[in-house]
Amino acid sequence: MTKSEKVLLTTSGTDALEMAALPANIQEGDEVIMPSYTFVSTANAFVLRGAILINHKSYIERADMLREKGTNR
Repeated sequence: MTKSEKVLLTTSGTDALEMAALPANIQEGDEVIMPSYTFVSTANAFVLRGAILINHKSYIERADMLREKGTNR
């Protein structure tokens, strides 16, 4: 199926998002842009790490447009 040598199994999507935040080095005070219409666990995965959420009303947008929403954090 896959040629990956290692995998990480999680018990939930929230756990998977929390694990994704680790290599992204999301830390307290960092800003995370996410759609305002999302499941609460999506936000919790980053809030529990101390991140600041920036709600965005659009689902799909170009990366250069998203940069305008946040600050340099």
